[in-house]
Amino acid sequence: MKLFKKITDERENMEMMKVEHYGFYVMFTLSCLSLIWESYILELAPEYWTGEIIILLAGGLTVLIGCIKKGNWDYYSKPTTKNAFLYSLGAAILFTVFFGIGKYRNYEVVRNNITGLFLPMCAFMFVFLFVICFAIMELCIVLTKKKRAKMEAALKNEEDE
Repeated sequence: MKLFKKITDERENMEMMKVEHYGFYVMFTLSCLSLIWESYILELAPEYWTGEIIILLAGGLTVLIGCIKKGNWDYYSKPTTKNAFLYSLGAAILFTVFFGIGKYRNYEVVRNNITGLFLPMCAFMFVFLFVICFAIMELCIVLTKKKRAKMEAALKNEEDE
């Protein structure tokens, strides 16, 4: 027995899913910005933003795992190495800029030693983030393509029968 009976039709379901989709991404984006502000710019102690990062990771992993399980990738791009490279590059640039602003703003020793400390620190952060993002995206691409191939094979077998 169902606890709640669904009383919406397909059109209403699609409209609700669209609203929920946008609502989730607004929350996700604001949470990311808040986390960046608190950790990189204000450099608050981790106990101030640990709960927020756990919630952000839980939401992100839920969407990521759900999309991979269904063989979905993105509305606007295909799962290719070129797209993984571009997305990883964008993410690394964005977070390195926030990292650099935070370090420059909060540490006088960094401001006094731009070429010897600040630029190498930012370069290391950029390379580290790029490699991590690219590796994770490539793994997701492999898993998504594998799931799509499995789904297409099942559909083809179903049509043959």
